Amino acid sequence: MAFTRIYCVLLALMLLAHPAFSQDEEKDDSDKKGKLGKLVEDFLEEDEEEEEDHGGGWVTLWGIIDPVDLIQALAHMKPGPYPYNRHGHNFLPDSALPGGIVQFHGTYFQHDVNLYGLSLRYLYNYKRFTFVTDLTNLLETVGSRTDRLDIMSARIGWDFLSRSEYVMEGQIGFRSLLQAKAVSGPELGIKFVALPGRPLVLEAESTVALLRKRAFTTYSLSLGVILWRFELMFGGQFFRSSGITIDGWKFGFRLWL
Repeated sequence: MAFTRIYCVLLALMLLAHPAFSQDEEKDDSDKKGKLGKLVEDFLEEDEEEEEDHGGGWVTLWGIIDPVDLIQALAHMKPGPYPYNRHGHNFLPDSALPGGIVQFHGTYFQHDVNLYGLSLRYLYNYKRFTFVTDLTNLLETVGSRTDRLDIMSARIGWDFLSRSEYVMEGQIGFRSLLQAKAVSGPELGIKFVALPGRPLVLEAESTVALLRKRAFTTYSLSLGVILWRFELMFGGQFFRSSGITIDGWKFGFRLWL
């Protein structure tokens, strides 16, 4: 429950602190589209573009994962290996640290002063197989209103190239854009994680989803500094459709459990 409260408080503070909430409404901006609206528009049918936006449902990670079940699972889980641990400075499992690797990410993304968001990711890795699910909540101020876009994905992966200092993983799953109407489709991804030297962790990832016969791609690059099981991360993030690209920087943390 603590994760849920912290996540909701952060989103509320982001909205309340934004300059748009201190300005008087000057005109009707209902017909004006921001970058999030244009991004979703690329994947809507012509008849759907003209339908009235009823706001959609608010989606969070906790609509997918029960936080009580997650906390109980973590409480009974044996610690897994992590980079630069005392038993080995690599990704390969060690007999002294049985089980898989659970990672929890939380990052803040900003494109500009009007477009920003939060992203959460849960990842479980066992030997060479991985399950990952993530959710990004993007907010954009357009005139006197605030648009929102929720981007969700779930993928399974396999480390087809695994060495002590780096791994390269192929992924397959699905991606959804959740606004007034949900648009979903299959997705492929590739990820590279390297340990260039204590205490650095380098990660690059790219995905491409097919949403109504149109490509939606993401790119991310981050450099992290790890201390025991806690990592601070900084990097860049791209969201791209056929008509628009939303890029920006991100900053956050990762827990290796």
